[in-house]
Amino acid sequence: MRYRCFFHCCRQAARDEEGAVLVEFAIALPLLLLIMAAFADFGTILHQRLRLEEAVSAASTYAVMSFERLEETGPADFAAELANLLAATGIRPPVTFEVNVNDSVGLRMTDGTSTPLVLGGAPESCYCPQRNGAGFSFGPELSCNAACADGSRAGRYIVIEAARDWSPLFASYGLAEGGVIRASATVPILEEAETCGESGPGWQPIRRAPCASSSR
Repeated sequence: MRYRCFFHCCRQAARDEEGAVLVEFAIALPLLLLIMAAFADFGTILHQRLRLEEAVSAASTYAVMSFERLEETGPADFAAELANLLAATGIRPPVTFEVNVNDSVGLRMTDGTSTPLVLGGAPESCYCPQRNGAGFSFGPELSCNAACADGSRAGRYIVIEAARDWSPLFASYGLAEGGVIRASATVPILEEAETCGESGPGWQPIRRAPCASSSR
């Protein structure tokens, strides 16, 4: 009789423990699913941001290595080349690419549809482009090599941007401000700091080699 009571109590305790585990699992499951969804949401936004940054980086590298194309084709056609390079990265729509050549001309490409931009700036002038909310502002025309507010120097620049709308499940995580994921780069066309006594009209690439010092 005692043994029977003992085994009955053990079975009852086991059933109570199993029930407690099921209750705890039922309480914890929604929290676990929420954490997993947050990780998936963050991972998706981060992946999209990295794709945009890779596209902008590729276009920036091409711009730096191909400044002679700017002189050969002109700013409008060069902007189209950069926009087509951005589109060739294979980022799926909805996505918008925009290339601004020294606040003079540019091109906006939205889901494969191109729109030329006439921005009104002087192609040979120098500016200090600064981020202004969702976009860039070149500001007023300045003397070349004048100090900018951020410590850089006024010059001629190409601004390359990529953006896509995104509706995160939980938060933007600092990667999709205002429901838009953005990536951008500012590529200098000409620095007036070292002209080595040589200057002239037209688009001129950054002088990479130091000026030769004169000896007497």
